[in-house]
Amino acid sequence: MINEEFTSSIGEHISDFLEYYKPVWAQRTYEHRRIHLLSLDRFLGKIGFTGRDIDEASVTSWIRSLPPLADSTLQNYISSARKLFEYLSAREISKCYMPPVRAVDQNYLPHYFTDNELDDMYGIIDDYPAGHRNKLPYIKAELPMVMRILESCGTRIGETVALQMKDVDLERGVLTMMHAKGDKERYVPMSDSLSIILGKYCAAMGIIGKPEAFLFPRKDQSEHLDKYEIENRFPYIRKWTGIEANRTGKFERNICLHCFRHCFALKSFKKLEANGVHLDDAVPYLSIYLGHNKLKETEKYLSFSAEMYPDELRGFENIMEANLPDDGMWDDVYGEVAE
Repeated sequence: MINEEFTSSIGEHISDFLEYYKPVWAQRTYEHRRIHLLSLDRFLGKIGFTGRDIDEASVTSWIRSLPPLADSTLQNYISSARKLFEYLSAREISKCYMPPVRAVDQNYLPHYFTDNELDDMYGIIDDYPAGHRNKLPYIKAELPMVMRILESCGTRIGETVALQMKDVDLERGVLTMMHAKGDKERYVPMSDSLSIILGKYCAAMGIIGKPEAFLFPRKDQSEHLDKYEIENRFPYIRKWTGIEANRTGKFERNICLHCFRHCFALKSFKKLEANGVHLDDAVPYLSIYLGHNKLKETEKYLSFSAEMYPDELRGFENIMEANLPDDGMWDDVYGEVAE
């Protein structure tokens, strides 16, 4: 099935979409996306769909036509369709209905790592074992570097592992995220200390002067690490650090790598406030830095508990109420947790 052609009225655009993202996806991700979209393509052909605009009825019928699947697998199918529809809409090829994702717990509070927890975690990460003949022979060097970028820059794991040497300006200390969420490009400055560490890492990996080289390659260096190859190791690192995880409800997000992004947002906000930057001035800049489309997305990153930060919470609520009136304009957010 993986090599079958797309034959529906949007088949050509599905192929273009997959080819566009193939260089930055791991092979496994590419194959899964292709399978998901082949299912959509076949369904559209079966119902005689001949247009370009993807309506709600067609998408909903496709989802209902899928065989019984685990909840996580079903969400992967929906996620692949949403990414395709974002691509088609951004290029004004089609107007597409965006199917909602299954909402996770909207009362989610991220874990904010203490300095001691981070120190203990890096002690484990920097001594991470690498087995003989491992399919990821560079993981011992890659894992510490990935984690430091996540913590220091607040980047997403997917866009981080997809970085190439041409995206790194060591002289200016800037990372260029070419394929961020929403297919947006943005620049991410690094601290001087992180730039120095990254420079030493690149030299040790032998990739300086090789613009097409992946920062975090797999064994044959033609592909980059899959984000899951970092995510799947984090629960063990967290456990060895002694950070308990007791969130086990269905669709309930546990302590995960995304918490580093929340921590970055909170620390940035508090640092700006300490330097005299008012909240109403800080939020728009932080929103752009994080790659958010709307201020509402940034609000989720600062939705920390009133017990921990009562003054910050009251201040943020005040500015959000002033700038984002409750007029129903956010009803189409589909209950997504910011990613």
